[in-house]
Amino acid sequence: MCFGGSSNIGDQQAALQQQQQQAITGATDQINQAFSGFDPQFYQARTQAYTNYAESQLQQQYQQTLQGLYGKLANQGLMNSSAALQEQGALKNEQGVQQQNIANQAIGQTQSLQQQIAQEQQNLIGQANAANDPYSVSRGALNVASSFSAPSAFAPVGSLFQNFANTY
Repeated sequence: MCFGGSSNIGDQQAALQQQQQQAITGATDQINQAFSGFDPQFYQARTQAYTNYAESQLQQQYQQTLQGLYGKLANQGLMNSSAALQEQGALKNEQGVQQQNIANQAIGQTQSLQQQIAQEQQNLIGQANAANDPYSVSRGALNVASSFSAPSAFAPVGSLFQNFANTY
């Protein structure tokens, strides 16, 4: 009787499993490398980019609202009154509130992007673990990662002083 054949099959299966595991490890390393640029500096830069974008709109809207306030106060003959000082203080306060909202939105958008990127990276690693050819999955990882690297197009911030404008 020949029992050597089943041992060879077992050895071949073990070798194939080892090759598959090595391929999965290599593909996972490639995926992680493709996503390695998403470090704290990347996210900090993205937060700052949104803040800069929205702050410029905030300042423009603040100046427009301030000019409108001055016009309204001048028409009513109240430029040097306590009401004028009170309205200017309220506008300045509203500017501070809107600056904080911008900061919160910047952080929120960055955290959302960070979650999307981490989820996509984990999805690719999961696909590599399940694929017959893990390297085929890892080859697309660079394209996926680069889609997140492109600068974002931010939506306009809207009318930040709408509530204030309605009061005067």
